[in-house]
Amino acid sequence: MEPTNMSYKEEHINFVSGHNGTSFFEISMLAATTSATLLLREIVLLKLSYSIASKLRVRFLVDFVLFAMLLATIFSALADKILLILSFYLLTSFFLVSLNSNATSSIIRSLASPAPAFKSVSAVPLSGRPSFITNFRATVNLATAICILAVDFAVFPRRFCKVETFGKGFMDVGVASFVLSNSIVAPEARGRLAVARSWSEVVERVSRSAVSSWPLLVLGFGRLVSVKGSDYHEVFSEYGVHWNFFFTLAVVRIASTFILCFVSSNKSWLVACIVAGLHEFCLQRGLKAYIFYGSDGKGGRSGFVDSNREGIFSCPGYIAIYFAGVQLGQFLLTPRQNVGHWMKALLTLVVTHVILWCLLFASEIYLDLVSRRLANVTYIIWMLVYNIQILVAMLAVDLGVAVCKEFNLLRKIPVDQEPSRNGDPRTFHLLEAINRNGLAYFLLANLFTGFVNMSVATLQTPPVLSLVIIFGYLFVLSAVISLLHVFNISVKFW
Repeated sequence: MEPTNMSYKEEHINFVSGHNGTSFFEISMLAATTSATLLLREIVLLKLSYSIASKLRVRFLVDFVLFAMLLATIFSALADKILLILSFYLLTSFFLVSLNSNATSSIIRSLASPAPAFKSVSAVPLSGRPSFITNFRATVNLATAICILAVDFAVFPRRFCKVETFGKGFMDVGVASFVLSNSIVAPEARGRLAVARSWSEVVERVSRSAVSSWPLLVLGFGRLVSVKGSDYHEVFSEYGVHWNFFFTLAVVRIASTFILCFVSSNKSWLVACIVAGLHEFCLQRGLKAYIFYGSDGKGGRSGFVDSNREGIFSCPGYIAIYFAGVQLGQFLLTPRQNVGHWMKALLTLVVTHVILWCLLFASEIYLDLVSRRLANVTYIIWMLVYNIQILVAMLAVDLGVAVCKEFNLLRKIPVDQEPSRNGDPRTFHLLEAINRNGLAYFLLANLFTGFVNMSVATLQTPPVLSLVIIFGYLFVLSAVISLLHVFNISVKFW
């Protein structure tokens, strides 16, 4: 082997950059494992007796093993066995449900009389907001926390890293999924904001949005100072020299507030299409070349805008994703009373998902390939496809569990024994804990990731030790966020 004069920092940068990604199919299978894990978790806890399943230690252990440890292993060491693992999860879930003596007879009766069975299922009450939105938002955060540390170890497949120019890496879904997961529960999605009636109201709203974004700006500047001060490895093609994830979130928040001063949130889908279309037009008229090669045509970086062109000029793409998420959130947050109503919603989501898949393939053929760095139309459509797939699967899990409880295929807790879900240890759910303090969880994940990287030579760490370190990191994260939830503490940054 030829000797190298590269520093460890340069080796690290080369290790996490310059990759070409994987396929739509593999990333879709990775997404499916999160929903399959959720299904298995629900069934395992419901198969246990209430006296055992209501213990905090039991619930934390089940959640940590299934969500943190197994997902981290699937995203890394077992990445080549995704289909096998997914099949195992689904078969195990079906087997556990079928152990109930009522299961076989219920299935036989349903097959013999499908119409009455469907009517009975549709009538199962399911009012309020099912947990699938909470589970989706927390899963986005959890997967991000796993990947931002795992990517620095050799055990993490290089094809899952962020792609340099065009392509699909698993880590390319992070920022967009974070934006969309927040937009579906934003005030705009809940219909709380009307069009501004005067310029003074516009100024007031934008000012308020800018002030409320101060935590994101502080976190952005904090990350900038800490990275520069510690000589931490950076890949400039992700956001630029000074830009980062937090600045993008702040821009999206302030820009969306300004736009919604003039357009009703009910027309968010139209805003998403217009912003995405204008952004793609600019990309095809020279912006794409500028983002890739800079003002000097050689990839140089001179001046603030040129140095941060990826972060700055990808913002319109994320703004389009935000508005698409607002429209999606309005649909998901519409009150529904029973399983039948939610099944219609599920069918609508499935049809939308199929249409978006068709648009995605057409966009790749007639416009451009997927590029997170550009946040182009193809990338925007892919992010909608990816996230709606998870929402569909998690809603299906919610509906399936509700029906199984109603027909005694799984344990159903009597109403007089049903405890409060707000921080109660008897109903502890790791995903609820993560969702409750999502920004705090993400901030801690970034801090711990930096600490591990400064303490361990991750590139030289063997696979087994790599997993042990990742598990330890996730355990600390899970323990801290769980304690906050159990003690009913919400960390507010504004």
